[in-house]
Amino acid sequence: MQTENTKEKIESYLQGQMNPAEREAFEKDLRNDPALRKSLTASLLRSLKKNSDEDEETRALLRSVYDTMPKLNEEEPKKPGINRFLSKLWIPYMAAASTIVAVVYFTLFYQQGGGQNNGDMYASMMATPVSMERASVGDMAFNEKASFYYFQDQPMIDSLAPMALACNGFCVPKYYLAHAYLKTGQFDKANALFGELLSDVQRINDVPQLQGREQELRFNALVAKAAATGDRTKVHSELMKLIQELKKSDSLYNLAIRFRGALQ
Repeated sequence: MQTENTKEKIESYLQGQMNPAEREAFEKDLRNDPALRKSLTASLLRSLKKNSDEDEETRALLRSVYDTMPKLNEEEPKKPGINRFLSKLWIPYMAAASTIVAVVYFTLFYQQGGGQNNGDMYASMMATPVSMERASVGDMAFNEKASFYYFQDQPMIDSLAPMALACNGFCVPKYYLAHAYLKTGQFDKANALFGELLSDVQRINDVPQLQGREQELRFNALVAKAAATGDRTKVHSELMKLIQELKKSDSLYNLAIRFRGALQ
């Protein structure tokens, strides 16, 4: 039976109210205590049912999270119980899940020894770059070609890389190539190229489609840095500065808050 103390700890954990030491101790208990994992699962499901009015951006994020998760074998008896349980129930409740549920799921899933690394999790949160494609690809201009090469099922890195090499400082092919590296898990290359873009970031306003997108670029650069370096402390500090600049009505603000939760 769930004690009042256990209930309070679970609520504190789900609401992000634990300090780092408390959170680390609680997650250690989760790994070692099947009863605690079962209690947390029950709390997650209650949270899912209560939060049925999530905004479309949250639902889109959770769909992307689910799409990038490795599929779990529900018939495998050796899989930890919470993994089997959540893998069966994730789809029907996904659209109603709160952001904290996604974060908690990843915490448990990675610590149980399955799934992607933290870099992949961070990359799933990046803001989608701006599209410059036109309906016809017959006579696309330079920037539109770069956009076309990025927005394929898999970014065409072999086509983007020569275009990026042909330009100095900030340019659209480098913008798309950096995102392509991040999307495909080449985190060191993404981090280096985002750094190069930010060193000449004032030129972003020379591109009409990218005007006013500096904060979005800085956010994705932080995602790349977290994925490449694992330095959550420094990235968290820089992210907090960015969050203070954003308006709460900005969709990027909501994404930044979710990324902050994943870093904690």
